Amino acid sequence: MGAPVAIETYFAYYNKSLMDSAPETIDDVFTMSQELTDASQDQYGFLVSPEFYYLYSFMNAYGGGYVFGETDGVYDPTDIGLDNEGSIEGLKKYKEFIDAGLLPKTLTVDVLDGLFKEGKVGMVISGPWNMPIYKEALGDDLATAPLPMMNGEVAPPSFVGVKSWLVSYYSENQEWAADLAKFMTNNENSQLYFDVTGELPPRPEILDAVEDSIYAGYTEQVPNGTLMPNIPEMSPVWDMDVAIELINNGSDVESAVKDTVQSIKDNIATMGTSE
Repeated sequence: MGAPVAIETYFAYYNKSLMDSAPETIDDVFTMSQELTDASQDQYGFLVSPEFYYLYSFMNAYGGGYVFGETDGVYDPTDIGLDNEGSIEGLKKYKEFIDAGLLPKTLTVDVLDGLFKEGKVGMVISGPWNMPIYKEALGDDLATAPLPMMNGEVAPPSFVGVKSWLVSYYSENQEWAADLAKFMTNNENSQLYFDVTGELPPRPEILDAVEDSIYAGYTEQVPNGTLMPNIPEMSPVWDMDVAIELINNGSDVESAVKDTVQSIKDNIATMGTSE
C-alpha cells in the first residue's frame, strides 16, 4: 500500500536579469543562446544536463519516441521506441547546440547548478528540488516556465515521478501504518508538506490554489508529463546515457542511438532467462 506525497518533474528556470521572459520554442532558445553564450567565460544562454532523463523531452517531441509500448496500462518491454525516427530527429536537434558550441560537451548537474546560481546562465532545465536553492541564490530574478515547445507547436513531455509513503510488506502493524500514511497525506498535511518542501502534492485543491508565480513552470509542465515506467526492465534503459555521451563527442546520432538501443534490448532479453 502506498500514499502519494508529491509530483516530481522538471521544467525551465530562467534568470530575469538576463532575459525578460522564457523563450517559447527551442528555436528561440537557440537564438537566445547565440546572444548570451561566451563559453570562454563560462557564460551560457541555456544549459541542460546531458542525461536521458532530461533529453527524453527532445526524443519524444519529434515524432513520438517512447520508452516502452503500452496497452491498457501494461508495458511491453520488448517494444522499445527510443531508436525510431522521432527520437533520432530530436537528438539531432539537441546536437545542434553541441555543434554550435552553445552547450558544453561535458556537463555535470553540479556544474550546471553552480553556474546558474552565479548568474552566468540564462535558462536551465531542472526540477523542484532546486526551487529553494535557486531562490536563495537569485532572489526575485528567478522565474520558471514549462519546457519550450519543440517541433513546431509540440509541448514536450517530461518524465513524471510520484513520491509516496509506502507500507512495508513486513510490517507487523500494516493497518496502523496505512492509517498513518493516509493521515500524512490528507489535505492539511499535504499543504504543510508543500509549505515546507515546495514540492507539489497530487491534490487538485492544492495545485489549483497555488498563487506564487514561481511555481508557474512547475504546474504548467505537469500536465505534459509522462509517467516514468516502473518495471524492472527500465533499469537497462538508463544506458541511453551512453548514446548521449557518444553524440556529445561527435558520433553519428543514428548509429549511437541504434547501437545503444540494441544493447538495451539484449540486456532486457537476458533478464527474462531462467537459471
